[in-house]
Amino acid sequence: MVSLTGYTGSQNPILSLGKLDFAEIKDSLRDYLKASDTFKDYDFEGSALTTIMDLLSYNATLYSFYANMVANESFLDTAAKRESILSLIKPLSYIPTSRRSSRAEVILTGTGQTINFGDLFSGGGYQWTPDKEYYVNGSTQVTLLQGNRTDRVANKLFDRGIQHQKFKIEDTAIDTSTLKVFVDEGDGFKEWTHAEDVVGNISGFTSGTSLYYLTGSNDGGYEIFFGDGVLGKLPSHQSQIRFEYLVTAGGEANNVGGFVSQVADVGVLSTATASVGGSNRESLQSIKQNAPLFFQTQGRAVTSGDYVVLLQQKMGSGVLTNVWGGEENDPPNYGRIFISSVASNRQPLVDSQKQEVISTCKDKSLVSIIPEYKDPVLIDIRLSGQLTFDANLSYKTVDEINNLVTRYTAFYPLRAFNDTFRVSDYTSGILDIDAGIIGENIQFHISKTYEASETDKVISVTIPFMNSIRNPEGQIGSVVESLAPFRIDRGSGVKLVSLYDDGLGNIEMWDMSNDNNLGVVGSVDYTAGRVQINDLGAIEDFTIQADPASNSIIAKHNIVFTIKQPDIEVNRIN
Repeated sequence: MVSLTGYTGSQNPILSLGKLDFAEIKDSLRDYLKASDTFKDYDFEGSALTTIMDLLSYNATLYSFYANMVANESFLDTAAKRESILSLIKPLSYIPTSRRSSRAEVILTGTGQTINFGDLFSGGGYQWTPDKEYYVNGSTQVTLLQGNRTDRVANKLFDRGIQHQKFKIEDTAIDTSTLKVFVDEGDGFKEWTHAEDVVGNISGFTSGTSLYYLTGSNDGGYEIFFGDGVLGKLPSHQSQIRFEYLVTAGGEANNVGGFVSQVADVGVLSTATASVGGSNRESLQSIKQNAPLFFQTQGRAVTSGDYVVLLQQKMGSGVLTNVWGGEENDPPNYGRIFISSVASNRQPLVDSQKQEVISTCKDKSLVSIIPEYKDPVLIDIRLSGQLTFDANLSYKTVDEINNLVTRYTAFYPLRAFNDTFRVSDYTSGILDIDAGIIGENIQFHISKTYEASETDKVISVTIPFMNSIRNPEGQIGSVVESLAPFRIDRGSGVKLVSLYDDGLGNIEMWDMSNDNNLGVVGSVDYTAGRVQINDLGAIEDFTIQADPASNSIIAKHNIVFTIKQPDIEVNRIN
């Protein structure tokens, strides 16, 4: 403990430093005064002197707390107030991600009508609008964005006498990816370009480039400002500024599947893809984590981590992304990077979102690198087995334990990409649910489900489990199989069949009506974890299940794990 020698009286008493608690500070002051002959024989508990010491202790505590908070708010790692964090990230050129509009794909019908951004559709209690201009003639697929189109004129004119003049966007629920800025320099409003969208970025800026910069404001909103006549054009004095953007509900508008057109002579035939990808504004924890990573990228993508950070800022938290180099593929594909994305609810993206992902990667990647999008492959984790439940050690019933297991599984933490599922971690959590659960015997399998119908047959599939499959060493049907019989039609009539591996790397088809072997229809690479099935002709949904070689599996590349409802039986004893 650091101490300070005082000069009160002739004794030179010692004052201890480093104590921050109110009582400790008061005790230190009392000891200091008692050690001084100036206040000899004073009653420090009952006299008015104790009130003075209370005031001094309170003042010291107040200033120590204030100094501590000031120090905390001065660093990004420890800052807690939003305005402090937003101020600290400005030198990093990081703009917190705003809300992002949910997107849906619908099939419209019309007879030569043109619809535009701003035209009204409704669905799920929200307003929707086309993302661009479409010509609707017959059946036409259209992407809808959730949001209310807002057209607002700034409440002040551009003043060349004000350096770095900023214009605040009043709506905090804005989707900044839909923002358009128009400037009227006396000859009508003309659209100016966001600096991020200028080809070549700063190398493409000139004194005559009509561009604007977007930045975050300390109150959590957004502001724009213009060039200075060197890096971007300086608007004319007294120019008028106009904004156009969507005000959106963000993630609340996801999973909407029914839409109604409010445009004359345009109807909605069907929904091709329910709404996905909407998200709320970026959280403070996310800002603190991503701002330094974004600064490292310097606006360019070199490593796979750079792509992930740049895409997260572009797409928002409603879209989850994984990026890997072609050299990691089997066989390797050099000179390419591969991107896979899903919505936060594990649903695939709509086509316009996929195109936006690729466009962003092309703009940010090195010249010689070619980005390629890969659709995510959803792999289900299926858990089954038994739990031993001692009712004498618990107040819960078997049904309550079943409900707790179901809830535990539904909320089991599992990231979309690059996550590892370990049976040991899962079962450890199961045992912690209740003291009455004294034992477990749980197995797991991985599976992939395909949709098929008489009008949309599945002829062949390639299942990249990307985790080694247990080698059965010649034992038939023990490792890879169809989860249940399903119907096929390969031109010789409808049959009910099942698929099994023969233990030697072949997939055989069996007719369930007469138990006949219809031959080899595919193969299994046990080491690579890849299943190939050909000449299938499936006309109803089917699931292929495999037994992993390890109790730990990893979601590599474009693999996304989901956990199915567990089939776990609770066996009660006592």
